[in-house]
This record gives sequence, structure tokens and C-alpha cells, in this order.
Amino acid sequence: MVMLQTDFVYGVVRRTLLLGAISAFITFFAVSASFAMAVMIGTLVSSINLRVTAWSIKKMLDAARDGAAAAAWSMIIVSKLFVLVGVIWVLIAQVEVDAVAFVFGFSLFMPAIGWQMLSEPDSSERDSDA
Repeated sequence: MVMLQTDFVYGVVRRTLLLGAISAFITFFAVSASFAMAVMIGTLVSSINLRVTAWSIKKMLDAARDGAAAAAWSMIIVSKLFVLVGVIWVLIAQVEVDAVAFVFGFSLFMPAIGWQMLSEPDSSERDSDA
């Protein structure tokens, strides 16, 4: 049975926010306040995107497990992608958030995934505990 490990996703979100706060603090003093703000905005958008994606996928898997059609949830995930592109466009083109700092903050979820994987118990250990 396919399951979504929501604890893993929540751990990634927490670590992403922590890395974003640390990065924003460092860049506030090393670069500028506007750069630090853009890093934090990118981190927040990334974290919200992860949570919404995890929620949508969980709902889609629950619907499929119950025998219901999961197509509606697939459309929600695709719609979320368009909303994400629109939000990023507004932030960079209209609000004029620093694009390099925003992308830096947004991409902090990648090292957070690695950190979460290293801090999770090995899958064989998890299976033996169950």
C-alpha cells in the first residue's frame, strides 16, 4: 500500500524554515536587509508549497484508497502549480523582490530534505519497530 509519510514532509518544512531563518539572519548582516527579506519570502513560499503539495497528494491517495476518483485532486495539484508560478511572477516582477535571494531561499528545501533523510531512522529500523 502506498502511504505518504507526512511526518517526513513536516520535518522537511521545519528544517526549511530553520535554514531560511539562519540564512536570512546571516544575509541581513552580510548583504542587506532587502536581500534577507527576499530569502525569507522565498523560504516561506517554498514551505507553503511543500505543505500544500503534501496535503493534496495525501487527499489524492486517500481518495484512491477509498475507491473514489482521484482526478479532481490531480487537477488541484496542477492548479497549485499555476498559482505558484503566478505568485512567483508577482513577487519578482511586480513587488520587485530580489530574484537571486528569492531563488536561494526557495531552494533551501533541498538541503532540508537531505538533513531530514539523515535524521530519520533507517527504513529497516523503522520496519523492525512496527
